[in-house]
Amino acid sequence: MTIIKTFKVHQDPNLWEPKHFTMEELKRFVSSTVNDKFWLLRKAISIIAYFTQLSYKSLKNLKMQDLQTSTSSSDIYLQTTNGKVQISNPEFTSIVTKYYETAIMKNILR
Repeated sequence: MTIIKTFKVHQDPNLWEPKHFTMEELKRFVSSTVNDKFWLLRKAISIIAYFTQLSYKSLKNLKMQDLQTSTSSSDIYLQTTNGKVQISNPEFTSIVTKYYETAIMKNILR
């Protein structure tokens, strides 16, 4: 995928990637047919990065408890150092929730 090539690790921790994703590119990337765990992680990170605008360093410092799901809707909330960020788009929240559930189950089964 050519879009994922914009997801790079830079020496400068304040640079945010994928900074060149537009909403349309993000939608295209997350709707790709590749749905294994490898790509699920990258899709979730891309969604979180897009909505939070966090630096790469800040993304690495996020913890699972920083992510909260709503019991009354499909919304997801991320607690960042800049405040709480809400993601409401069901197309995106379903991917982040699936990754969250996969990561939690993986830790429980260990």
